[in-house]
Amino acid sequence: MSDRASDVQDIIDRYKRTIEAGISPVPLANLVDAPHLADIIHDHVDLFDAVTRDYLAALRRHRELPRYLREKIARARVYPEVDETLVKSAFSDLGIPYLDGVDMISVGDSIYTYGPLQCDADGTVASVSTAALLAHELIHAIQADAHGGEAGFAAAYTAAGNYLANAFEIAAYCFGGSPPAAIAAKMPVERPVLKETALYGEWWRLA
Repeated sequence: MSDRASDVQDIIDRYKRTIEAGISPVPLANLVDAPHLADIIHDHVDLFDAVTRDYLAALRRHRELPRYLREKIARARVYPEVDETLVKSAFSDLGIPYLDGVDMISVGDSIYTYGPLQCDADGTVASVSTAALLAHELIHAIQADAHGGEAGFAAAYTAAGNYLANAFEIAAYCFGGSPPAAIAAKMPVERPVLKETALYGEWWRLA
């Protein structure tokens, strides 16, 4: 790791400790049907940005992609009701563009929500919108792996420029979230695949 990347990682680590302090994380695998989510992502690798697509294609060639996706979901942790001002400060210090009005954001395998998690009796989230948005953030975690980790992805994301033309966001919105019109116009799918309940049903609910 270069000195610059090491400095960036130090900033990320410091902010993550502060943001996550005192909050009990919830495993993403408790909030959605993890095997079903892994299968859907596996079937739509073509929707990723070019670098991540190549990274996942290499895993597929070595027959490691299904295991990677299952383990990735198992590692992801959701931190509800974090302090948005701390997240904004972190992004400012890192020089990463921040879009006001978002409900969630992720740093590596940590997914931060600004509001409480609404869950059903089985522990899964209560709506397809929330499930798809969690998956959107998981896509960013996968992109981070493809770029060598959190610091590498922070650099690549910043270099990608404007949020509305950012290839990483376009790819993540192909899976979940409510894309702004400028991003929707660039997506190769009509709407996020994880909101296609006619195709996938209530995919996030436990069987």
